[in-house]
Amino acid sequence: KEWVKNNKSKTNESVKKYRENNPDKIKEQYNKSVKKRKAVDELFRLKCGVRSSISKTLKRFNINKNDKTSDILGCSFEEFKIYLESKFEPWMNWENYGLYNGELNYGWDIDHIEPLSSAKTEESVFQLCNYTNLQPLCSKINRDIKKNKHTNIMFELSLDF
Repeated sequence: KEWVKNNKSKTNESVKKYRENNPDKIKEQYNKSVKKRKAVDELFRLKCGVRSSISKTLKRFNINKNDKTSDILGCSFEEFKIYLESKFEPWMNWENYGLYNGELNYGWDIDHIEPLSSAKTEESVFQLCNYTNLQPLCSKINRDIKKNKHTNIMFELSLDF
């Protein structure tokens, strides 16, 4: 410990060299630790999912993310978790969040009440990402029924043009 304390620059160089020479190993270790934490920490899992979802949405609309995710969401992650729980159906819990097997009431997803595809402006994208437009919804309904219904509506709209 004494040597490390007195030789910070050597230690930093050694760490930097290791990272440069072992990027795959470091990425694998990071992914393992994140996966392990998601398995035991439901708030962390929720944060990761929401951050990823909002980031992908903004990229899809070519919008730069300049605000914190919680600012875009409109509340803290703790408040969002409580909000979602208030909307849970009796069979919903954090253990079946994100699960899907093609059956009703097996797992649930976070669903946009008004779909993101309805956004026409940058401001409307941010409004649709607000927590008040989100709800827990059965994965089967969200991934199969609602998605197919929305796809058919979008197809019909494109035929009108």
